[in-house]
Amino acid sequence: MSEKLEEWKGKNLEMFWLPTYSGKHYLIEIIEKFLKYEWIEIDEM
Repeated sequence: MSEKLEEWKGKNLEMFWLPTYSGKHYLIEIIEKFLKYEWIEIDEM
């Protein structure tokens, strides 16, 4: 892959690395968890 990086740079393409996934840091997942467990009442029969 390192060989390809130089080739891609010559074509004005760049590879960038994303951080590893961490669900506790994504705002939408924090909100979803709040809605699921705190805000929505579940009627149990």
